[in-house]
Amino acid sequence: MKFYHDHADIVVPTGFKQRFKEPKKLRDKRDPMFDLVPNPCDVIVEIGSQWGWWALRAHRAIPSALIFCVDVWEDSERSLKEWRGGADNLYEWALNLGDKVGSGIEGLHGNSVGLAKLWKGQIDFLFVDGDHEWDGIWGDLCGWVPQVRTGGLIVGHDWAGVCKTHVRPAVRKYFGEDGFKVDDLYYGARGRMLSPCWYVYKEEKHNAPMG
Repeated sequence: MKFYHDHADIVVPTGFKQRFKEPKKLRDKRDPMFDLVPNPCDVIVEIGSQWGWWALRAHRAIPSALIFCVDVWEDSERSLKEWRGGADNLYEWALNLGDKVGSGIEGLHGNSVGLAKLWKGQIDFLFVDGDHEWDGIWGDLCGWVPQVRTGGLIVGHDWAGVCKTHVRPAVRKYFGEDGFKVDDLYYGARGRMLSPCWYVYKEEKHNAPMG
């Protein structure tokens, strides 16, 4: 897995004002999903990293693992009162992770489906929280699930809320109606509550959609 070293170093512009530091309420949170992670867990891939908050929690929970954060870090259609735009999101991520970038955590900047085609090696734990439109979630499942080792853990966020419109049917089509479980596994709302995720342990049959 050498391709991730090809990216240029992230240089945060002088005077950049960070707006989305990791909330204090999240710093002592341990997502229940980490209790499901198989042993060994050497490689973690996060699809959709945004400001790096989950990557920090994953690093604290499993400090020995190498974590790859996949994100386009591009402009969002949402109001900038909620989100930053373009490279600003990448700078937020870099500042939140600090010296962990290149030392336990790596950023993969680009299209998730395209990066999946470049991936070499097996994944022990895959966390899917990227593009929640149908094409996005389906592309992530088809591109990344086959990369997970047999017995590895796959978890996906946004089973509830507005994103469920596309997440639920995509997961059901890929894994089968009864081929996964749902539980409260992720600290959302800036650490105030747990939110439901779908999860499944990888089987050989998951290398191709079941639906």
